[in-house]
Amino acid sequence: VGETLRFAHRYVTYFGILLILIFILVHKGKEIQERFKVPNPSLIARLYNGIIQFLFWCLLAFLLVVLALFLGNEIIEATELLSSFLQTIVLLFLSISLVRFFDRFRPMGKAEQSPFSLALDRKFLRTVGMTYLVNALQFSIALAMLFLSLSIWGIESRQIVSLITSDTVRNVFWRLVKTVMILFGSVFFVRWTTRFIDLLFFSPDISWSAFSLRRRTTFGPLLKSVIRYITYTVAGFLALSTLGVNPKGLLAGISVVGIAIGFGAQTLVRDIITGFFLVLEDSIAVGDVVEAVGITGTVEEIGIRVTHIREFNGKLHVIPNGEISRLGNFNREWMRAIVEVSVAYEADIDKAFLALQEIGEAFCATHPDIVLDPPKVQGPIALGPSEVILRLVIKVKAMEHWEAERQLRRRIKQVFDQRGIEIPFPRRVIYHKYPPTQEHPAPPPHREEGIDYGSPTPGSSSRNA
Repeated sequence: VGETLRFAHRYVTYFGILLILIFILVHKGKEIQERFKVPNPSLIARLYNGIIQFLFWCLLAFLLVVLALFLGNEIIEATELLSSFLQTIVLLFLSISLVRFFDRFRPMGKAEQSPFSLALDRKFLRTVGMTYLVNALQFSIALAMLFLSLSIWGIESRQIVSLITSDTVRNVFWRLVKTVMILFGSVFFVRWTTRFIDLLFFSPDISWSAFSLRRRTTFGPLLKSVIRYITYTVAGFLALSTLGVNPKGLLAGISVVGIAIGFGAQTLVRDIITGFFLVLEDSIAVGDVVEAVGITGTVEEIGIRVTHIREFNGKLHVIPNGEISRLGNFNREWMRAIVEVSVAYEADIDKAFLALQEIGEAFCATHPDIVLDPPKVQGPIALGPSEVILRLVIKVKAMEHWEAERQLRRRIKQVFDQRGIEIPFPRRVIYHKYPPTQEHPAPPPHREEGIDYGSPTPGSSSRNA
């Protein structure tokens, strides 16, 4: 009787726990899944959320199978499965608690070091060492939890050890270890190589000229990209060779595919070669203001394949290097500030010529830091429909010509207004085909006060502005 009562008590207890678990999963399943899911649109996050959802439905299916065993009078098998499941859940929560406990000893923040130092300081080593120690402890907890869970479900550790120590598993394991070491070694090499490039090109302890700074800003990122691509390519081939994949066969396949797509990749090769020579010949640098393919703007980045140029209005253009057949650079040594001025035919040309010369000399006297040569007044360089065009030219430092032109135009307008030199506007001369009569007299000409229009043209009835 006592044995029967204990069996009945165990049956009722496990059956009640099973019903409670199924009830919770059915009514609170969505909330449980959302608690473990990651609100991130990335591919890895979506994959993780999919695994969480799959495990949830597997858990619900397992509990329903156990319920079916209970209802089918397979009570012993059902209670054993449910007991193993409950022990695994308790073990899982215990391991999670230990992992979170050791998280308290993890150093806060990211382990950073000065990019201009190749030596490892103590704080950096302590932070990295503590991080690896915590990771090792957490990995040990997870591994112990895995072995205990397998033992709960009847899989002994001896079987696992014999499986691990077999020649096949050992061979695969060491291949994976070598592959991981190759990949980590490549990452380490790229990291410290880029750090050395930053130390060499951008260290404040190394003196460089302003021109060299532009060139270093261009060549440094390009060199780091080349090293990164070459290192990861070589590491990839070494990793494949370690895993048993013959790289020669892979290269042969790549060569065949390369021949097939070679004609279509001519543009890519042209872009890479052009970008290399643009940097090598110092035709362009990051920060230069250039004119290329009809676009004028500041160079923000020069890559192996494309160049980024941002216009003054903020629009960013990504231009393949192969399309840059003609390039104008405003940052090389000097520029000319060129201001063309229109003067009315009725104005005194010599007076306007002298005014421009005085304006240019005054500008040179007030801006000796940017002016390289004395001003030159040229003209008349053209005779327009309503104006005579004069030109003022001043040689200035690179990238100073736009500001110089703005100041010169402002000063020219002020001086011409003071001296009564007219800057013309479009005019029109009207000729009447038929002579005026008393019934249809010619309209009076429109004349503004203070302006000398000269003698009237014979045969014309009016001269309108």
